[in-house]
Amino acid sequence: MEKADPDLCPEDCAGTQGSAKVPSTGIPDYEPPINVFVILHIDELGELGMKTFKPEPPMYTNTRDEIDWVMEEAARHGLHVTSLYNGWFTKMALEMNDLSQFSALLAAGHEIGSEAHQITYDEAQGLWVTHHDELSIFGRPNYDPEVARQAWADSSSRIDAVLEAIGSRAPNRIMCSTALSLSDERNLMSEFGFSIAAGNRLEASVNYLGHMSWNPWRAANSDELGYEVAEDLSSPYVSINHGAQVGGTESHDVDVTVPQLQRQFLMLYAEWLSRERTGAEDRVWSIGFVQHPNHGTRYNADLVEFLDWLDKYFIGHKSPYGNTIARYATVGEIVDEFLAWEASHPGVSSFHYVRDDPYPYTYAMLPQMLKGTDYEAHVDLGPGVSCFRFSKEGQPIYLLWSERGQRTVDLSAELRGQVRTTDARGEQSLLDATALPVTEEPTLVEPLD
Repeated sequence: MEKADPDLCPEDCAGTQGSAKVPSTGIPDYEPPINVFVILHIDELGELGMKTFKPEPPMYTNTRDEIDWVMEEAARHGLHVTSLYNGWFTKMALEMNDLSQFSALLAAGHEIGSEAHQITYDEAQGLWVTHHDELSIFGRPNYDPEVARQAWADSSSRIDAVLEAIGSRAPNRIMCSTALSLSDERNLMSEFGFSIAAGNRLEASVNYLGHMSWNPWRAANSDELGYEVAEDLSSPYVSINHGAQVGGTESHDVDVTVPQLQRQFLMLYAEWLSRERTGAEDRVWSIGFVQHPNHGTRYNADLVEFLDWLDKYFIGHKSPYGNTIARYATVGEIVDEFLAWEASHPGVSSFHYVRDDPYPYTYAMLPQMLKGTDYEAHVDLGPGVSCFRFSKEGQPIYLLWSERGQRTVDLSAELRGQVRTTDARGEQSLLDATALPVTEEPTLVEPLD
Protein backbone atom coordinates (compact mmCIF):
# COMPACT_ATOMS: atom_id res chain seq x y z
CA MET A 1 0.00 0.00 0.00
CA GLU A 2 1.05 3.65 -0.27
CA LYS A 3 3.39 4.97 2.37
CA ALA A 4 2.51 8.30 3.95
CA ASP A 5 5.19 10.80 4.88
CA PRO A 6 4.47 12.01 8.43
CA ASP A 7 6.19 15.29 7.64
CA LEU A 8 3.60 15.97 4.97
CA CYS A 9 0.40 14.53 6.35
CA PRO A 10 -0.87 12.47 9.29
CA GLU A 11 -0.88 8.71 8.76
CA ASP A 12 -4.67 8.53 8.51
CA CYS A 13 -5.17 11.58 6.30
CA ALA A 14 -6.07 9.79 3.07
CA GLY A 15 -9.76 9.92 2.39
CA THR A 16 -10.80 11.55 5.68
CA GLN A 17 -11.12 15.17 4.58
CA GLY A 18 -14.73 16.25 4.92
CA SER A 19 -17.82 14.29 4.01
CA ALA A 20 -18.50 12.44 0.77
CA LYS A 21 -19.57 14.63 -2.12
CA VAL A 22 -22.51 12.44 -3.08
CA PRO A 23 -23.78 13.59 -6.49
CA SER A 24 -27.23 15.03 -6.74
CA THR A 25 -29.66 13.51 -9.19
CA GLY A 26 -28.99 14.70 -12.71
CA ILE A 27 -29.40 13.80 -16.35
CA PRO A 28 -26.77 11.37 -17.69
CA ASP A 29 -24.49 13.07 -20.15
CA TYR A 30 -21.28 12.64 -22.10
CA GLU A 31 -18.08 12.37 -20.07
CA PRO A 32 -14.68 12.27 -21.81
CA PRO A 33 -12.88 8.90 -21.57
CA ILE A 34 -10.32 8.16 -18.89
CA ASN A 35 -6.88 8.58 -20.48
CA VAL A 36 -4.41 5.83 -19.58
CA PHE A 37 -0.78 6.62 -20.32
CA VAL A 38 2.58 4.89 -20.03
CA ILE A 39 5.81 6.84 -19.63
CA LEU A 40 9.21 5.31 -20.32
CA HIS A 41 11.91 6.65 -18.02
CA ILE A 42 15.43 6.00 -19.24
CA ASP A 43 17.04 6.64 -15.88
CA GLU A 44 20.53 6.92 -14.50
CA LEU A 45 22.63 3.81 -14.02
CA GLY A 46 24.61 2.39 -11.14
CA GLU A 47 23.76 1.41 -7.60
CA LEU A 48 22.01 3.78 -5.22
CA GLY A 49 24.60 5.83 -3.39
CA MET A 50 27.23 5.79 -6.15
CA LYS A 51 28.68 9.26 -6.66
CA THR A 52 29.68 8.71 -10.29
CA PHE A 53 28.98 6.24 -13.08
CA LYS A 54 30.08 5.65 -16.64
CA PRO A 55 27.62 3.87 -18.95
CA GLU A 56 29.07 0.92 -20.82
CA PRO A 57 27.94 -0.33 -24.26
CA PRO A 58 26.20 -3.50 -22.92
CA MET A 59 23.93 -1.42 -20.69
CA TYR A 60 23.09 0.89 -23.58
CA THR A 61 22.32 -2.09 -25.82
CA ASN A 62 20.18 -3.80 -23.18
CA THR A 63 18.21 -0.61 -22.58
CA ARG A 64 17.75 -0.12 -26.30
CA ASP A 65 16.50 -3.70 -26.67
CA GLU A 66 13.99 -3.16 -23.85
CA ILE A 67 12.67 -0.03 -25.56
CA ASP A 68 12.12 -2.17 -28.67
CA TRP A 69 10.24 -4.70 -26.54
CA VAL A 70 8.00 -1.98 -25.10
CA MET A 71 7.25 -0.73 -28.62
CA GLU A 72 6.20 -4.25 -29.66
CA GLU A 73 4.03 -4.69 -26.57
CA ALA A 74 2.50 -1.24 -27.05
CA ALA A 75 1.56 -2.12 -30.62
CA ARG A 76 -0.32 -5.18 -29.33
CA HIS A 77 -2.53 -2.87 -27.24
CA GLY A 78 -2.81 0.04 -29.67
CA LEU A 79 -0.88 2.12 -27.14
CA HIS A 80 1.46 5.04 -27.82
CA VAL A 81 4.02 5.73 -25.08
CA THR A 82 5.77 8.86 -23.88
CA SER A 83 9.52 8.18 -23.71
CA LEU A 84 11.56 10.52 -21.50
CA TYR A 85 15.36 10.39 -21.52
CA ASN A 86 18.10 11.27 -19.11
CA GLY A 87 21.21 12.47 -20.89
CA TRP A 88 23.39 9.37 -20.65
CA PHE A 89 21.39 7.33 -23.18
CA THR A 90 20.98 10.11 -25.73
CA LYS A 91 24.65 11.05 -25.37
CA MET A 92 25.70 7.51 -26.30
CA ALA A 93 23.18 7.34 -29.14
CA LEU A 94 24.55 10.56 -30.63
CA GLU A 95 28.17 9.44 -30.27
CA MET A 96 27.43 6.14 -32.04
CA ASN A 97 25.08 7.75 -34.57
CA ASP A 98 22.53 5.15 -33.45
CA LEU A 99 19.40 7.22 -33.95
CA SER A 100 17.08 4.94 -35.89
CA GLN A 101 15.12 3.94 -32.79
CA PHE A 102 14.13 7.56 -32.13
CA SER A 103 12.85 7.88 -35.69
CA ALA A 104 10.95 4.60 -35.32
CA LEU A 105 9.34 5.75 -32.07
CA LEU A 106 8.03 8.94 -33.64
CA ALA A 107 6.94 7.20 -36.85
CA ALA A 108 4.88 4.73 -34.79
CA GLY A 109 3.03 7.55 -33.02
CA HIS A 110 4.98 7.63 -29.77
CA GLU A 111 6.45 10.84 -28.35
CA ILE A 112 9.79 11.69 -26.76
CA GLY A 113 10.89 14.24 -24.20
CA SER A 114 13.27 14.92 -21.34
CA GLU A 115 13.84 13.61 -17.84
CA ALA A 116 16.27 15.28 -15.45
CA HIS A 117 17.12 13.09 -12.51
CA GLN A 118 19.83 13.94 -10.02
CA ILE A 119 22.71 13.60 -12.49
CA THR A 120 25.05 15.95 -14.36
CA TYR A 121 27.85 15.26 -16.82
CA ASP A 122 31.47 16.05 -15.94
CA GLU A 123 33.24 16.68 -19.26
CA ALA A 124 36.71 16.66 -17.72
CA GLN A 125 36.31 13.22 -16.12
CA GLY A 126 33.99 11.76 -18.74
CA LEU A 127 31.65 10.63 -15.94
CA TRP A 128 28.09 11.22 -14.87
CA VAL A 129 27.86 12.61 -11.33
CA THR A 130 24.94 11.96 -8.98
CA HIS A 131 23.58 14.70 -6.72
CA HIS A 132 21.24 13.09 -4.22
CA ASP A 133 22.19 15.63 -1.54
CA GLU A 134 21.92 18.80 -3.62
CA LEU A 135 18.73 17.71 -5.40
CA SER A 136 16.41 16.11 -2.87
CA ILE A 137 12.66 15.63 -3.24
CA PHE A 138 10.83 18.99 -3.29
CA GLY A 139 14.16 20.62 -2.39
CA ARG A 140 14.00 19.33 1.18
CA PRO A 141 16.25 19.69 3.02
CA ASN A 142 18.82 20.77 0.44
CA TYR A 143 18.60 22.35 -2.98
CA ASP A 144 21.20 23.81 -5.31
CA PRO A 145 19.54 25.67 -8.21
CA GLU A 146 22.71 25.74 -10.31
CA VAL A 147 23.12 21.97 -10.10
CA ALA A 148 19.45 21.65 -11.08
CA ARG A 149 20.03 23.82 -14.14
CA GLN A 150 22.98 21.75 -15.21
CA ALA A 151 20.96 18.54 -14.81
CA TRP A 152 18.20 19.99 -16.98
CA ALA A 153 20.67 21.22 -19.59
CA ASP A 154 22.54 17.90 -19.74
CA SER A 155 19.24 16.13 -20.43
CA SER A 156 17.29 18.51 -22.66
CA SER A 157 20.18 19.60 -24.89
CA ARG A 158 20.81 16.03 -25.99
CA ILE A 159 17.18 15.31 -26.83
CA ASP A 160 17.16 18.55 -28.82
CA ALA A 161 20.27 17.34 -30.64
CA VAL A 162 18.64 13.97 -31.40
CA LEU A 163 15.53 15.62 -32.82
CA GLU A 164 17.65 17.89 -34.99
CA ALA A 165 19.83 15.01 -36.20
CA ILE A 166 16.84 12.92 -37.34
CA GLY A 167 15.17 15.91 -38.96
CA SER A 168 12.16 15.82 -36.66
CA ARG A 169 9.93 18.79 -36.05
CA ALA A 170 8.38 17.11 -33.01
CA PRO A 171 8.68 19.53 -30.08
CA ASN A 172 10.59 18.61 -26.94
CA ARG A 173 7.91 19.98 -24.63
CA ILE A 174 7.79 17.47 -21.74
CA MET A 175 10.05 17.46 -18.67
CA CYS A 176 9.98 15.12 -15.70
CA SER A 177 12.17 16.30 -12.84
CA THR A 178 11.09 15.24 -9.37
CA ALA A 179 14.17 16.39 -7.49
CA LEU A 180 13.68 20.14 -7.44
CA SER A 181 12.36 22.97 -5.36
CA LEU A 182 8.83 23.65 -6.56
CA SER A 183 9.40 27.39 -6.31
CA ASP A 184 12.16 26.99 -8.93
CA GLU A 185 10.14 24.73 -11.25
CA ARG A 186 8.42 27.66 -12.95
CA ASN A 187 11.78 29.32 -13.63
CA LEU A 188 13.28 26.14 -15.06
CA MET A 189 10.26 25.30 -17.22
CA SER A 190 10.31 28.77 -18.76
CA GLU A 191 14.09 28.89 -19.13
CA PHE A 192 14.24 25.57 -21.00
CA GLY A 193 11.03 26.07 -22.97
CA PHE A 194 8.95 23.19 -21.57
CA SER A 195 5.16 23.39 -21.45
CA ILE A 196 4.35 20.06 -19.73
CA ALA A 197 5.59 18.90 -16.31
CA ALA A 198 5.10 15.15 -15.97
CA GLY A 199 5.04 13.48 -12.57
CA ASN A 200 6.79 16.08 -10.45
CA ARG A 201 4.32 15.85 -7.54
CA LEU A 202 3.56 12.14 -7.15
CA GLU A 203 4.51 11.78 -3.49
CA ALA A 204 2.38 14.71 -2.32
CA SER A 205 -0.83 13.65 -4.03
CA VAL A 206 -0.54 10.07 -2.76
CA ASN A 207 0.16 11.23 0.78
CA TYR A 208 -2.74 13.66 0.82
CA LEU A 209 -5.41 11.82 -1.16
CA GLY A 210 -4.47 8.16 -0.96
CA HIS A 211 -4.04 8.09 -4.75
CA MET A 212 -2.70 10.10 -7.66
CA SER A 213 -4.56 13.20 -8.72
CA TRP A 214 -6.77 12.30 -11.68
CA ASN A 215 -6.82 15.51 -13.71
CA PRO A 216 -4.15 17.58 -15.48
CA TRP A 217 -3.89 21.04 -13.94
CA ARG A 218 -1.81 24.17 -13.74
CA ALA A 219 0.08 23.56 -10.52
CA ALA A 220 1.17 26.29 -8.15
CA ASN A 221 4.85 26.76 -7.32
CA SER A 222 4.94 26.98 -3.56
CA ASP A 223 7.49 25.36 -1.26
CA GLU A 224 5.09 25.69 1.66
CA LEU A 225 4.09 22.35 3.15
CA GLY A 226 0.59 21.40 2.14
CA TYR A 227 0.55 23.38 -1.11
CA GLU A 228 2.45 20.95 -3.34
CA VAL A 229 -0.61 20.09 -5.47
CA ALA A 230 -2.42 23.42 -5.24
CA GLU A 231 -3.59 25.05 -8.46
CA ASP A 232 -2.50 28.35 -10.03
CA LEU A 233 -4.44 29.17 -13.19
CA SER A 234 -1.72 31.65 -14.19
CA SER A 235 0.96 28.97 -14.43
CA PRO A 236 2.45 28.90 -17.96
CA TYR A 237 2.64 25.10 -18.12
CA VAL A 238 0.46 22.07 -17.41
CA SER A 239 1.21 19.40 -14.80
CA ILE A 240 0.09 15.79 -15.01
CA ASN A 241 0.47 13.23 -12.24
CA HIS A 242 1.39 9.56 -12.62
CA GLY A 243 2.53 6.56 -10.64
CA ALA A 244 6.05 5.21 -10.37
CA GLN A 245 7.40 1.94 -11.82
CA VAL A 246 4.63 -0.56 -12.52
CA GLY A 247 5.22 -3.62 -10.34
CA GLY A 248 7.48 -1.72 -7.94
CA THR A 249 7.01 -1.15 -4.21
CA GLU A 250 9.86 1.18 -3.27
CA SER A 251 10.33 3.85 -5.95
CA HIS A 252 9.23 7.20 -4.51
CA ASP A 253 7.96 5.23 -1.48
CA VAL A 254 4.83 4.32 -3.43
CA ASP A 255 3.42 0.83 -4.01
CA VAL A 256 2.68 0.50 -7.74
CA THR A 257 2.18 -3.25 -7.89
CA VAL A 258 -0.53 -4.35 -10.29
CA PRO A 259 -3.19 -4.92 -7.56
CA GLN A 260 -2.58 -1.37 -6.33
CA LEU A 261 -2.87 0.13 -9.80
CA GLN A 262 -6.09 -1.83 -10.30
CA ARG A 263 -7.45 -0.47 -7.01
CA GLN A 264 -6.59 3.10 -8.02
CA PHE A 265 -8.13 2.69 -11.46
CA LEU A 266 -11.39 1.36 -10.01
CA MET A 267 -11.66 4.32 -7.63
CA LEU A 268 -11.17 6.64 -10.61
CA TYR A 269 -13.75 4.66 -12.61
CA ALA A 270 -16.31 5.09 -9.81
CA GLU A 271 -15.64 8.84 -9.85
CA TRP A 272 -15.96 8.97 -13.64
CA LEU A 273 -19.28 7.09 -13.52
CA SER A 274 -20.69 9.51 -10.96
CA ARG A 275 -19.99 12.47 -13.22
CA GLU A 276 -21.37 10.73 -16.29
CA ARG A 277 -24.52 9.65 -14.47
CA THR A 278 -25.32 13.09 -13.03
CA GLY A 279 -24.35 15.17 -16.06
CA ALA A 280 -21.71 17.00 -14.01
CA GLU A 281 -19.34 19.35 -15.76
CA ASP A 282 -16.88 17.48 -17.96
CA ARG A 283 -13.27 17.05 -16.86
CA VAL A 284 -10.14 15.67 -18.48
CA TRP A 285 -9.25 12.38 -16.75
CA SER A 286 -5.88 10.67 -16.62
CA ILE A 287 -4.02 7.88 -14.86
CA GLY A 288 -0.56 6.65 -15.75
CA PHE A 289 2.58 4.91 -14.61
CA VAL A 290 6.21 4.36 -15.55
CA GLN A 291 8.22 1.60 -17.19
CA HIS A 292 12.03 1.75 -16.90
CA PRO A 293 13.76 -0.01 -19.82
CA ASN A 294 17.09 0.32 -17.98
CA HIS A 295 15.74 -2.17 -15.40
CA GLY A 296 15.79 -4.91 -18.05
CA THR A 297 12.97 -7.47 -18.06
CA ARG A 298 12.28 -7.24 -14.32
CA TYR A 299 8.85 -5.59 -14.59
CA ASN A 300 7.74 -6.66 -18.05
CA ALA A 301 5.24 -9.24 -16.79
CA ASP A 302 3.63 -6.60 -14.55
CA LEU A 303 3.23 -4.23 -17.49
CA VAL A 304 1.61 -6.96 -19.59
CA GLU A 305 -0.72 -8.03 -16.77
CA PHE A 306 -2.04 -4.53 -16.13
CA LEU A 307 -2.52 -3.65 -19.79
CA ASP A 308 -4.31 -6.95 -20.46
CA TRP A 309 -6.66 -6.27 -17.53
CA LEU A 310 -7.41 -2.77 -18.80
CA ASP A 311 -8.10 -4.12 -22.28
CA LYS A 312 -10.42 -6.82 -20.95
CA TYR A 313 -12.69 -4.53 -18.96
CA PHE A 314 -12.21 -0.87 -19.85
CA ILE A 315 -10.18 0.25 -22.89
CA GLY A 316 -12.63 0.94 -25.72
CA HIS A 317 -15.54 -0.48 -23.70
CA LYS A 318 -18.80 1.43 -23.36
CA SER A 319 -20.46 2.53 -20.13
CA PRO A 320 -24.14 1.77 -19.43
CA TYR A 321 -24.89 5.20 -20.92
CA GLY A 322 -22.93 4.57 -24.12
CA ASN A 323 -19.75 6.56 -23.47
CA THR A 324 -16.26 5.14 -24.00
CA ILE A 325 -14.85 4.34 -20.57
CA ALA A 326 -11.11 4.56 -21.22
CA ARG A 327 -8.53 4.89 -23.95
CA TYR A 328 -4.75 4.93 -24.25
CA ALA A 329 -3.10 8.30 -24.89
CA THR A 330 0.28 9.98 -24.76
CA VAL A 331 1.00 12.72 -22.25
CA GLY A 332 0.99 15.24 -25.09
CA GLU A 333 -2.42 14.08 -26.32
CA ILE A 334 -3.87 14.40 -22.82
CA VAL A 335 -2.48 17.91 -22.40
CA ASP A 336 -3.84 18.90 -25.82
CA GLU A 337 -7.26 17.68 -24.67
CA PHE A 338 -6.82 19.69 -21.47
CA LEU A 339 -5.91 22.86 -23.40
CA ALA A 340 -9.07 22.49 -25.49
CA TRP A 341 -11.11 21.91 -22.31
CA GLU A 342 -9.50 24.93 -20.67
CA ALA A 343 -10.30 27.15 -23.64
CA SER A 344 -13.98 26.22 -23.38
CA HIS A 345 -14.00 26.52 -19.56
CA PRO A 346 -12.17 29.81 -18.86
CA GLY A 347 -11.38 30.35 -15.20
CA VAL A 348 -12.67 26.91 -14.17
CA SER A 349 -10.55 24.80 -11.82
CA SER A 350 -9.40 21.43 -13.13
CA PHE A 351 -7.89 20.17 -9.88
CA HIS A 352 -6.90 21.92 -6.65
CA TYR A 353 -5.99 20.59 -3.23
CA VAL A 354 -4.37 22.11 -0.16
CA ARG A 355 -3.69 19.93 2.86
CA ASP A 356 -6.74 19.66 5.15
CA ASP A 357 -9.12 20.77 2.40
CA PRO A 358 -12.20 18.57 1.87
CA TYR A 359 -11.48 15.56 -0.32
CA PRO A 360 -11.56 16.95 -3.90
CA TYR A 361 -13.45 14.07 -5.49
CA THR A 362 -16.87 12.54 -4.87
CA TYR A 363 -16.35 9.41 -2.78
CA ALA A 364 -14.13 10.12 0.22
CA MET A 365 -15.00 6.73 1.70
CA LEU A 366 -13.25 4.83 -1.13
CA PRO A 367 -9.61 5.80 -0.44
CA GLN A 368 -10.34 5.60 3.27
CA MET A 369 -11.87 2.12 3.31
CA LEU A 370 -9.80 0.64 0.49
CA LYS A 371 -6.54 1.88 1.96
CA GLY A 372 -4.13 -1.03 2.28
CA THR A 373 -6.25 -3.39 0.17
CA ASP A 374 -5.13 -5.30 -2.91
CA TYR A 375 -7.39 -5.89 -5.88
CA GLU A 376 -8.08 -9.60 -6.40
CA ALA A 377 -10.76 -10.21 -9.01
CA HIS A 378 -13.88 -9.20 -10.88
CA VAL A 379 -16.88 -11.04 -9.41
CA ASP A 380 -19.65 -11.97 -11.83
CA LEU A 381 -23.03 -11.24 -10.23
CA GLY A 382 -24.87 -11.27 -13.53
CA PRO A 383 -25.79 -8.51 -15.97
CA GLY A 384 -26.35 -5.01 -14.67
CA VAL A 385 -24.05 -5.20 -11.63
CA SER A 386 -20.34 -4.45 -11.32
CA CYS A 387 -18.52 -6.16 -8.45
CA PHE A 388 -14.82 -6.28 -7.59
CA ARG A 389 -13.12 -8.15 -4.76
CA PHE A 390 -10.22 -6.76 -2.74
CA SER A 391 -8.36 -8.19 0.23
CA LYS A 392 -6.69 -6.76 3.31
CA GLU A 393 -4.84 -8.86 5.85
CA GLY A 394 -6.57 -11.97 4.56
CA GLN A 395 -10.09 -10.52 4.73
CA PRO A 396 -12.17 -9.76 1.61
CA ILE A 397 -13.90 -6.48 0.87
CA TYR A 398 -16.20 -5.97 -2.14
CA LEU A 399 -16.88 -2.85 -4.18
CA LEU A 400 -20.11 -3.00 -6.16
CA TRP A 401 -22.74 -0.87 -7.85
CA SER A 402 -25.72 -1.23 -10.14
CA GLU A 403 -25.27 -0.14 -13.72
CA ARG A 404 -28.84 1.22 -13.86
CA GLY A 405 -31.25 1.93 -11.01
CA GLN A 406 -31.51 -0.05 -7.77
CA ARG A 407 -31.09 -3.81 -7.60
CA THR A 408 -30.97 -6.52 -4.98
CA VAL A 409 -28.00 -8.84 -5.30
CA ASP A 410 -27.05 -12.14 -3.73
CA LEU A 411 -23.43 -12.20 -2.54
CA SER A 412 -23.79 -15.43 -0.54
CA ALA A 413 -21.46 -17.31 -2.88
CA GLU A 414 -18.72 -15.03 -1.55
CA LEU A 415 -19.90 -14.17 1.99
CA ARG A 416 -22.35 -15.97 4.27
CA GLY A 417 -24.78 -14.61 6.82
CA GLN A 418 -24.76 -11.01 7.90
CA VAL A 419 -22.32 -8.56 6.36
CA ARG A 420 -21.43 -4.92 6.89
CA THR A 421 -22.21 -2.50 4.07
CA THR A 422 -20.96 1.07 3.66
CA ASP A 423 -22.78 3.33 1.23
CA ALA A 424 -21.53 6.39 -0.66
CA ARG A 425 -22.31 8.62 2.33
CA GLY A 426 -20.22 6.47 4.65
CA GLU A 427 -23.31 5.13 6.42
CA GLN A 428 -23.03 1.51 7.55
CA SER A 429 -25.67 -1.21 7.84
CA LEU A 430 -25.80 -4.88 8.81
CA LEU A 431 -27.58 -6.88 6.12
CA ASP A 432 -27.95 -10.45 4.93
CA ALA A 433 -25.58 -11.39 2.11
CA THR A 434 -28.42 -12.98 0.15
CA ALA A 435 -30.33 -9.70 -0.30
CA LEU A 436 -28.12 -6.64 -0.63
CA PRO A 437 -29.65 -3.45 -2.04
CA VAL A 438 -27.30 -1.85 -4.56
CA THR A 439 -27.67 1.51 -6.29
CA GLU A 440 -25.68 3.24 -9.02
CA GLU A 441 -23.39 4.66 -6.36
CA PRO A 442 -20.60 2.50 -4.92
CA THR A 443 -21.25 0.24 -1.96
CA LEU A 444 -18.57 -1.55 0.04
CA VAL A 445 -19.36 -4.93 1.58
CA GLU A 446 -17.21 -6.78 4.11
CA PRO A 447 -17.62 -9.67 6.53
CA LEU A 448 -18.37 -8.95 10.16
CA ASP A 449 -15.36 -9.09 12.44
